[in-house]
Parts: sequence; C-alpha cells; structure tokens
Amino acid sequence: MTRKVMILCGNPHWSLVAIKLPPCENVRVDYAVWSEGAPSPATLAGYDAVLSLHWPAILPAEVVDNVPCYNLHPGFLPSGRGWHPVTWAIYEEGYAGATLHRMDAQVDHGPIIARDLTPIRSDDTAAKLLIRVRALEEALLKAHWPEIATGRLDNRELSPQVEEFARTKTKADLARLVPPHLLLATGDDGDRLGQGVDSPA
Repeated sequence: MTRKVMILCGNPHWSLVAIKLPPCENVRVDYAVWSEGAPSPATLAGYDAVLSLHWPAILPAEVVDNVPCYNLHPGFLPSGRGWHPVTWAIYEEGYAGATLHRMDAQVDHGPIIARDLTPIRSDDTAAKLLIRVRALEEALLKAHWPEIATGRLDNRELSPQVEEFARTKTKADLARLVPPHLLLATGDDGDRLGQGVDSPA
C-alpha cells in the first residue's frame, strides 16, 4: 500500500529543498507551493501525513486533529513561536535555532521531535543569523525525513513543549519593532533586525 505525503512549501527555497529529499519506498510525495494557493482541508485530509516547510498559514484543526502534521520552524521552540523568530532572538537576546515538531491546532505548538541551537554573535544581523538557522533546519529535515515519509513518527510518544518558556509573536508585534521596509530588505547589515525575505511560518 502506498503512503501519501503532502509537503507544503512556503517559498521557493523550501520548494527546492523539498524536491531534493530522497525518495522512500512505497511513498508518494506531492507538493503545494504557497504562491499557487493553499490546498483545501478536504484535500489535505486525503493524505497520510503533511509536512510544512515555512508554510505561512495555520492549518485547520480538522486537518491537524486527523492527519499527522509536521512543521519545520526557524526558532528554538517554544521560545521562538510566531513570526520572524530570528529577529526576536536578537532583539530579546534569547535563543536562536531550529525545531521540527508535530503540529496541533495552536501556532508553533505540539510535541518536539528534534531541535538545535546556534549562538547569537555580537555582529549578527537577522539576515546573517537566518543563514545559520536555515542550515540547522535543513539538517533536521534531512535527519528525520525518512521517519516522516514512512510513518515511523506518526504514533511515537513525544514530550510536550515546556510552556513556561513560550512566547508567540504576531505580525503586529513585529511591525511595532521593525519598520516594514526593513522586513522586505534582502539583508541590510546596517540594521540588526532586518529579517530578509524568508517566510517565518
């Protein structure tokens, strides 16, 4: 029996990463690209698993409650929930890293599968830090993709996130912190908080 996995790609970088993932026996992989529109909940419900790679939208509860859904996030969860965690890590002198987790109906919530940290350097901008965080994300994805693809993670007991460290940031929070033109920059070294164009979902 063939297992079906949907990979949701939030931007072109993650589309390229997704199509380079190695094939697994008896697994069919389909792809959705954010610029082409989101698959309907009914479509996603027809898959055995869903993997979100910087998908900039919350999946409906009817999907995450019934289909194993996984998310690759550019923050060290639970401290880096929400939008642009790299920017917030610098601003709050917090944790920078990457997390792979099983999703639930809350934003960047759900049991953690794996995560990794990178230090924040005194000369880091968000654009520079994002490069290292992205490398961590890709390493986590490469290490755990076979487990996601074949279903070995679907029923594994995982520890919940420790809520005392949780902070969820919204677009509005970020807009109060960083001028919008800097968020659209491709990496201005003159401002440590300029995020670049990578989607934070």
